[in-house]
Amino acid sequence: MEIEMLDAPEVREETTPIQQTSIALVQSALVEFDTVAAGLADLKARFGNVIYDVGTTAGMAAAKAARLEIRGPRYAVDKVLKATKEPLNAIKKELDDRAGQITAALLEIETPIHEQIKAEEDRKDAEKAERERVAAAQKLVIDNAMTWIRNHAVQAVGKSAADIKELVTSLETMEVTLETFADRAGEAEQCRLMTLEVLSGLHAAVSAQEEAAAQVKAERIRLEQERKEQSAAAKAAEEEAARAAAEAKATAKAIADAHQARLDEQRRAFMKEQAEARAAIAAQEAEIALQRKELEQKPDQPSAERSSSDIENVVDILAANGGDVGYITVTGPSDADVIFTAARAVSLEYGLTMGEAIHRLAAVESWTQIEGATA
Repeated sequence: MEIEMLDAPEVREETTPIQQTSIALVQSALVEFDTVAAGLADLKARFGNVIYDVGTTAGMAAAKAARLEIRGPRYAVDKVLKATKEPLNAIKKELDDRAGQITAALLEIETPIHEQIKAEEDRKDAEKAERERVAAAQKLVIDNAMTWIRNHAVQAVGKSAADIKELVTSLETMEVTLETFADRAGEAEQCRLMTLEVLSGLHAAVSAQEEAAAQVKAERIRLEQERKEQSAAAKAAEEEAARAAAEAKATAKAIADAHQARLDEQRRAFMKEQAEARAAIAAQEAEIALQRKELEQKPDQPSAERSSSDIENVVDILAANGGDVGYITVTGPSDADVIFTAARAVSLEYGLTMGEAIHRLAAVESWTQIEGATA
């Protein structure tokens, strides 16, 4: 708002009765004040910093006299001030009233003009404010657009190459116009180009990283497939080895079982032969015992004759089994006892029947040769 300087009112040289009265009152009061001020130095010299012995009658009287002498001028100043201010206050009131009347009359004339001026000034202020608002709004729009352009680089951080390519396309298709950016169009275009350069470099770097990552992933998948195939082959080999081991074990068990069966069969056969041999031996022992009993029941004969008879009996047994008995002699135990003992020993040692043992003994060609060799 412009302030218009008004010309100061013209000052008249002649004084009015009010002015004359006011001046006279002020001058009279100043004279009284000067008179009192002139005596201040004397009062200060006489009474300043004086210590009175107010504890005594004389000292108290001197102190009161000094106070009274000092109070006199002070009371006089108060009286002059009061006497001067009362008429001056009346003059001031009259001045205020007259000034108010004149001011009201002047405002009655001035106010319509002032309102016209103020209305125009308010209109200009409103237009200025609107221009500033529009400029601020336009600046905000441009600032937001510039921020939107710059934010493309921020948004690209951590994104894939495809996402960055979309950001690049967004800036490439953007049009920088004077309608949108006004006098900042050049700045906006430079910002767009710089951001595109950053995005292009970032897109190339991310594309290279993704390609390398894809190669690494493909290699990892290949190695994993090879590992699975090797694992499957190893598992198949283990299963084949286990199957072969199981078959070998089954074969070995079958062989062992067959061998054990043969051994069991042989053992049963051997036990059967043993049982038959023992039965044969028992039968032969019973027969020999019977023969021995019959021999013992015969009348006593010479030893040589009895021995011959016994030999004949055993010889008959041997002959009945096809043996050669030409070598038997009678010395010590009877020949029958010797032959029986030998046959039983051979039967037990080789699992033969008594008959087979006696037949085997009888098949020996020469007992004298064996005896000689043994000796």
